[in-house]
Amino acid sequence: MVINTRPFLILNPNHVAFVYLKGQLDEDKEQTIEYYEVAVGTDRRFPRTRNNVHPYVNVGLNRTYTFKNLQLIPRSATYYTTVRAHSVLTSVAEVTSNGLQVGYGGQVFSVGHVDVNRTDELHLSWAGFTDPESGIDHYEVAVFSGAACSADSDERFQETDFVPVLFNITDYTVTDISLEFGIPYFVRLRAFNKAGLSIMTESPPILLDLEDPVGGTVKDGRDFSSDVTHQSSITTMEGAYSTRADLQGGGSYTFDMIAASGDIKAVTSVVFWDGPAGVVGDLDAPVEQWAQQEGATEPPDCTCCFGNNTGIVAGGVEGHYAVLWCRFMNDTAAPQQEMIRLDFNPTDGWHSYELKVTTGRTFAVGEDWGLELIIDGRSLVIMNGIPVFSEQAQLTLVVWNRGDFVPAVQDVFSSPEGSASFRDLRFPPSADNLCRFGDPFRPGDNGVSVFYAGVGTKKLMDDVAPFQEVTRPCVPCAEPCDKFACDPDCSSLVTSVFHVRIDNLTLSPNVSFKQLDGVNFTDVAAVYYITVKAVSGSGRATLACSSGVYVDVTSPDIQSIDHVDMSWDDDEIVEYQGSNSTIATRFSAFDRESQIAEYFWAIGTAPWGTDIQPFKSNGLRDMAVNSDLEGVLHHGITYYVTLVAVNGAGLESSVTSSGVKVLLGYPDVTHMNTAVLFGEDLSDDVYPDDVVELSDLTHAGISWERPEEEQAITSIFFSVSSSEDGVDDIFPETRIGFNDSGNIVIADGKVETGGKVVNITDMQQQSASVERALGSSRFVMEPGRTLYPKLLACNGAHRCTAVDVKKLTFILEVVLNKSDSTTVSIATPGGLRMGTTLVSGFLEGYDVSTEYTSDASADFQSFITDPRYTKDITDRWLTNRVSYWLDVNFFVTTLGNVEVPGPINITVPINTTQIEPGLEQRLLYWNLARNRNAKWSKSNGELFVSSAEQAGVMCLNYPASRQGEWQDAQRTCSRGGKAEKPLEWTKHFASFQVCKTNAYSTKRDSGRVRLLRTEDEAEEFFKGSTHFSLAVVNRNVFNSPPVITSDTHIELREDEERAILIEYFDSDNDRLSFSITVPPRFGSARLHDEEEFPIILYKPCLDCYGTDTVNISAVEILPDNMNPHSINIELVVEVEPRNDDPVLFVIVNDSPVPMVPALTVELTVEVNRLSNAGYTDLQIIVAAYDVDNADEINLAIKAQSNYTLLISDGIHQVSFDNNHSCRGQNNWFSAVDVYVKNGTLGPLQLDPCGPEVPHPLQDMGWVFTRLTYRPAINFTGRDIIKVIARDDHGGVSQVMTLDLYVLENLCQHGGVCVGDVTDPNCSSTQRGQGFNGYWCDCTGTSGWSGRLCELDFDDCSSIPCPTNYTCIDKLNGYICDCGDPSWPCGPGLEPWEVGVITGGALAAGLLILLSFFLWKKWQKASPNPSKTGSTFLRSTKVTPTTMSLPSLSSKVSSKPGDGPAGVDNDACPPEASNPNSDVSPGTDALSSSGRPDYAAFLNVPRAWESRDDAERQAAALLNWEWNPKHSVESLDRPTGRLARPATELKELRGAAGRKAFP
Repeated sequence: MVINTRPFLILNPNHVAFVYLKGQLDEDKEQTIEYYEVAVGTDRRFPRTRNNVHPYVNVGLNRTYTFKNLQLIPRSATYYTTVRAHSVLTSVAEVTSNGLQVGYGGQVFSVGHVDVNRTDELHLSWAGFTDPESGIDHYEVAVFSGAACSADSDERFQETDFVPVLFNITDYTVTDISLEFGIPYFVRLRAFNKAGLSIMTESPPILLDLEDPVGGTVKDGRDFSSDVTHQSSITTMEGAYSTRADLQGGGSYTFDMIAASGDIKAVTSVVFWDGPAGVVGDLDAPVEQWAQQEGATEPPDCTCCFGNNTGIVAGGVEGHYAVLWCRFMNDTAAPQQEMIRLDFNPTDGWHSYELKVTTGRTFAVGEDWGLELIIDGRSLVIMNGIPVFSEQAQLTLVVWNRGDFVPAVQDVFSSPEGSASFRDLRFPPSADNLCRFGDPFRPGDNGVSVFYAGVGTKKLMDDVAPFQEVTRPCVPCAEPCDKFACDPDCSSLVTSVFHVRIDNLTLSPNVSFKQLDGVNFTDVAAVYYITVKAVSGSGRATLACSSGVYVDVTSPDIQSIDHVDMSWDDDEIVEYQGSNSTIATRFSAFDRESQIAEYFWAIGTAPWGTDIQPFKSNGLRDMAVNSDLEGVLHHGITYYVTLVAVNGAGLESSVTSSGVKVLLGYPDVTHMNTAVLFGEDLSDDVYPDDVVELSDLTHAGISWERPEEEQAITSIFFSVSSSEDGVDDIFPETRIGFNDSGNIVIADGKVETGGKVVNITDMQQQSASVERALGSSRFVMEPGRTLYPKLLACNGAHRCTAVDVKKLTFILEVVLNKSDSTTVSIATPGGLRMGTTLVSGFLEGYDVSTEYTSDASADFQSFITDPRYTKDITDRWLTNRVSYWLDVNFFVTTLGNVEVPGPINITVPINTTQIEPGLEQRLLYWNLARNRNAKWSKSNGELFVSSAEQAGVMCLNYPASRQGEWQDAQRTCSRGGKAEKPLEWTKHFASFQVCKTNAYSTKRDSGRVRLLRTEDEAEEFFKGSTHFSLAVVNRNVFNSPPVITSDTHIELREDEERAILIEYFDSDNDRLSFSITVPPRFGSARLHDEEEFPIILYKPCLDCYGTDTVNISAVEILPDNMNPHSINIELVVEVEPRNDDPVLFVIVNDSPVPMVPALTVELTVEVNRLSNAGYTDLQIIVAAYDVDNADEINLAIKAQSNYTLLISDGIHQVSFDNNHSCRGQNNWFSAVDVYVKNGTLGPLQLDPCGPEVPHPLQDMGWVFTRLTYRPAINFTGRDIIKVIARDDHGGVSQVMTLDLYVLENLCQHGGVCVGDVTDPNCSSTQRGQGFNGYWCDCTGTSGWSGRLCELDFDDCSSIPCPTNYTCIDKLNGYICDCGDPSWPCGPGLEPWEVGVITGGALAAGLLILLSFFLWKKWQKASPNPSKTGSTFLRSTKVTPTTMSLPSLSSKVSSKPGDGPAGVDNDACPPEASNPNSDVSPGTDALSSSGRPDYAAFLNVPRAWESRDDAERQAAALLNWEWNPKHSVESLDRPTGRLARPATELKELRGAAGRKAFP
């Protein structure tokens, strides 16, 4: 029994199988079908798998059957139906279907729709076939293949038979087919109606697609170059992605590397360096510690780095580690580092490394940078939160040795080193390239045909908005198979950006989650993702989604906006400003959800106005300033700022300021009166008249009237100073009122103003350099103190005007222009200005012991001090001289601190009988000057007095600016500070003349202390307040000599520079002035005397050793009337010798020797090849010198094997001719060369024009040797010769490397190398790698041409031969061959020759006519004879009787020097042209060997040969022969005419036969 049919299995998604049998049974009655059995299985090859899905079931004689409730797996397995037919005779026949897969039903037939997993099945689907009359009966499908994509053919090849399909089935899976890549397949579908009619349709080409598209980057928002994190819309989402046909990376730095190895513990680092130029930081990673336990070491300044540590031994096991580390600039965050152990040796071979920099958004304005290390495609370590690179960041490649480890040197020619190799270094795309911001979507085997986009609450999901088509991109014609569906106008090199917009959404800003208790819910911010699906023509797809976006529906909250006056204070909020060029504002805002993304601001003359400045961005700065408004802002106008804050979702909030009014004028306080509290006005005749007397030392105060309203006074400031310069050292400037009247009272340490009372210490402005106890609150002024109060009235723009306030003077006792005191009298010999008042008073013990202070100011200084505690604080003149005090203390001042016009005389009581011998009384005064004993502190720039030098002063470490010193009043009027004798001296009183007392007595100037007032300075007199005291002092001035405490014996090594510190001690604290009196003999010394102790910088002369001395003098710096001590110091310097290393240098010709010998010398030599005429051996002179002339120097040379190296013996005996003058050149090269060639004995004679050396040439040791370098035959490339010099004491020079480049030269026959513009002289070492880019100049060769001068130049190209000659080329010459010598081959006749021949012919014609005329005349005159015969000439052809072939000769033309001597080159006449010849005119008959072809020559018809017998007979009447002379002399011819041989005509032997005519 034979079943001639195939079963069909149709599966639908509901797992229902339908079997359809159609066919024709064989007409055999004995094989009648009794029943059928059908089953479903997964593999038709084996009996057990044909029914493993559904067992066989008897269906009787039914031709269809439906399997239900099957558990089929979509798009996975292939299912087959098997039908068994049982005959009545118990025979069984079995057949299996083609098989199909489930999950593909109902799809529209599309181009390239193939099975994505297998190459042996093809799934088809179709739709749209109808027949309104009879309906569709069934379908038939078959698969055809076409020619390869690269072939241009429409031929079809049938791959499968047509298979019938039921009418209600629209898909089918073809099995048992082998699909090939690059072959188009076509499906032909025939649809039959029930009438038997059919139509056939062919599908578009189907291509095998085994590779999915590659997903790219999807960004939230409309700009692909940035990614948004928040949006405000709840109905729309937007995104951007890019696509491209090929791959271009972004954000990755990739390179191939072989890490450094060796014995130096090499570390290979790739560093993103963002630090200062010229240096590169790195991390000395504690790898050994990390290998045992994780550790951390602070790295140096750097931005981000990757280091490869090789060969690290940790725990006894050697390993290789990669360290990824980062450090933030200025250590704004803790350093980061990650380390991983490598499972391979990075030094063994090339490995691919990738440093991938990623950036992610953190809310709207933040970025989170990460760095990932990928090696050979494996991600090994990731580090997030790295520093952001600046635009100046550089990628540096570094190799260094860990711990500065240097192993022992075994071979001087092979010092320990480590080198890394890099290749294929690739950077991310530039900022204007889209791929810099993300990867594009890329196709698989076939192009992407359609993009879909959807929105989901999770990545790669579309649960919010299902996928919808976005665009159908063009397909570029990049591959041969793209021709079926590509767009010729679509470029594969262009990256396109597509924008996605999905509307009609319902997005909630928050999402609720049930808490752990199962009852309560928590709202959290919802995140939505845009997912893009790229689908190829075959249905293969890939997904990529954005990083997610939050929904923010609330606008920013602007909390404040205020104006500030930049001309006053950028922090104080103002309503007025005094600047006419700047508008500035401070503001604050926040956004809880998406943060503030940007501020915009504008300026106008009205609220919300923009007429002064339109809106412009202020970034994220919370202060906006426009300082370019000079001339725009006007007085009295109010200006407003409008601020717009934008959050990360794009929502805006705006606000306008309350405005700021510009005030450019100053207030008028003319009518604002003031009064001094607690004081009494002095009489009208007192000068100055602006002084008020106060008697209570603890009280002070003023009052003022209300300012005028139109002056817009907003603040009143009060301060008190001790001088007119207004330093506020009594009471700092403090605002005490606004625009009304008021008063301020200072009493008993309290301050009262405006109804408020505070401690005076609250007024003190703390200073970082002063630490003052604030427990007390006191205000006590000295008697005689004058205060300068200042009252400022300021408007809102901080434009202030000083209000007139009288000065305050504290007076206890007054003396007016006379000495009415019986104790102390004061006189003014020069008189006083009318009204000037001197104020004086005694100071009792209570007065001098009282602490005078104003705790409102840290800068207050009292001019009264307690002598008991300040006895030792004196100027240098009184140092150690004050014995004791006489308890006479008083003060003197001028009312209003007016200067007295001349000296004042002070008379004080004395008792000389009570003064011990050697002592005397002196009037001293306390000068508020810098203390000379103060030590300079560079840390804060202030002077401090030590407690020991203050002699018991209670307050320690007060700044020296608050200290003074006792000085001699007798020195205040002397020029140069000399002490004057008292004006009058008795047993009971003494008079002293006093001038200026409140000036600095000494000051530093260029390291010295001098008196303030010198001879050239104007004299000043008494002014201000001064405390005087009578003391007993020693008559003698004490001065102790200084002592040098530092070591004066110094030891150092040869060529070492040393800073020698000279320390000394002076019991009087006198400073010394140093100078070098005798400089060193064998070196140099420089003195630095700016610090506390001087420094001598000593440097011995080069290569000197032994004992040297430096003499130094030191003199005390004292006042001019004191005798300073001086000391002489001799520094003894012992310089220890050391062996100096030799110095190598190279000489290649008689040119100046390099001043600084190079460690690497590049030399070139031509290739050693027989065809290279320019090759010569390379001669090199290698020399060395040693400053230790007693050392013998020897050279050691290490060479390779690509050459022959001849080394001459070393020349050690050298003499120099110092009488020879140097003119820029020298003879060293040629002198050594001649010396070696001639084998000269004795010293080598050289001129003195050598290298720049540290010592005279004849004072050093030398060695010279000549190297003759001859490269191996045909070798090109780089050779290396290493040379060192050693002396006999172990000194070794640096290794000099001779890089010898053997240059390729393919020029032949003497051609000269020529290069392009990059190397026109062929001098580049690149020629050692080959001759590409070079050619040869053949100008100097003898007849050669071509790129390499390898071609013989065609000397016949210029057509040098005369007409009818044949030019034969020779090497550097040519031959003009004349062919057959029997016919002239000379050139055409010259014009004069034509004239001569024409004239001769005319003369002959006339002669014939004359003869004919005479003959006629004679005939008439004579009888007529009978005509028995005549002669008639019919042809001019010449037929010689005999002819022998003469020897061929040629006309030879050659260039000078080519032809042999004695040969006449004009020995052969040219050949005439024959129109009947087989050889064309102007050519030579030559054989293949280049010689004249005699056989061809004989075949040339002769000029006398004719086919006409009659002409031949007539030609015999006139005969001549051509008999050229064998030594032909050229005839005289015009200049420039070509030479041709001369010929002559000669009659032949025999007479011509005559015939009679009938």
